[in-house]
Amino acid sequence: MKTLYIDCAMGITSSTLFAALYELLDTDKQYEFLAIMNQLFTPDISFHPESRKQCNITGTYMHVRTFGSEEDSSNFKQRAVSPTAKMSVDEITTGHIRTRGLSSDSVEESTEDALQPQTRASQNASLIRCSYASIQQKIKSLPIPEDVRSNAENIFHILCSSEALIQNTSLEQINLQESGTLKTLANVIGNCLLLSLLQFEQIIASPVHLGNGIAQTTNASIPIPRPTTTEILKGIPCYTGSIDAELCSPTGAAILKHFVTGFGPMPTMSITKSGFGVGLKEYELPNGLRVFWGETDYLSLYQTHALTEKGEALSQKETILELVCTIDDMNNEELTFAIDTLSSAGALDVFYTHINLNNNQTGVRLHCLCQFEDKNRFTELLFKYTSSNTIQYQMYSQLNLDTTIEEIHTNCIVEVSRCKRCGCVDIS
Repeated sequence: MKTLYIDCAMGITSSTLFAALYELLDTDKQYEFLAIMNQLFTPDISFHPESRKQCNITGTYMHVRTFGSEEDSSNFKQRAVSPTAKMSVDEITTGHIRTRGLSSDSVEESTEDALQPQTRASQNASLIRCSYASIQQKIKSLPIPEDVRSNAENIFHILCSSEALIQNTSLEQINLQESGTLKTLANVIGNCLLLSLLQFEQIIASPVHLGNGIAQTTNASIPIPRPTTTEILKGIPCYTGSIDAELCSPTGAAILKHFVTGFGPMPTMSITKSGFGVGLKEYELPNGLRVFWGETDYLSLYQTHALTEKGEALSQKETILELVCTIDDMNNEELTFAIDTLSSAGALDVFYTHINLNNNQTGVRLHCLCQFEDKNRFTELLFKYTSSNTIQYQMYSQLNLDTTIEEIHTNCIVEVSRCKRCGCVDIS
């Protein structure tokens, strides 16, 4: 199964995932992808990959420039814009800047600047903020595949819904700060398009490293992980670690929440290709995100996702395999002998069901349950003792009740089996 594994040992941001997935493309596909992205957002945004090293490991950093100027999240506090003067994507692109909440002098100044939209936008590229409505409107207007559009809309809905909950306001009134910039919009679209091109059957990730310390935003200093990030990652395994920095951004968390279906260690896989998306800052560990494209078997994938109620991975003994074959030309004596042979060989269960075949004949479906490690042995037995030429496989999770044998005293002594899980008893 074609699988993507995301190693979040140094957190995840939309930028590092963008660059890491970009490395998984073949060279000719990389050129095509950049051409598509640059055409989608021209002339507002441009994309330029750069090869960089982190702790002697070479990876890719994706420059995203808005109006010719690159946004740098580390300088948001110094370049903060008044929240009453938000500018939407369409307003910036057309040069029509809305001036809600400004004085008459500010309105006049803004009107003069609007006459020179490119100059104004170039000087204040990093100040541009988008509302939730304008982001969704921009996504709908882009000529992108429908699956890419749907994924991007869902990611921003996860992001903005969590932000609205933290700010105790509506989606229309939230202040998105860094998560509402044009760069973030471009990164989300880029990630969705890359995953659409790569067409993975399964996406798995490691537990997420969040980081420690204090994050500087446009309005305040907030603890790491940010409340929005924490809200998004509910139900996802994560940890803070020892690095004094924000390693997981809200947008990166939202992308994980939307695409990833299982979290845990890397499953057994044959690696086809890997990518390394590099971050800007340097720490004692390589600052970046690694992704692995590989082929996995169904058991390793199943064990990654199957969790007990305590959150512990299921062992192979709790993961069983079903072998199924269709038979239409064996009599009852032959079928009974095959079932007895499979049972004697150690099958967990063997049974059959009557079916109607597509040629209006009757037949049976023979089911054999066994441990996964016995797959080859029971496959040989089915081919040897049945007339079927085809066998299907299906994995199941088996939960066994933990019971004890007790004696209870009534008018007579009765032996019962008591379930440790719920306390109920079964009288023999």
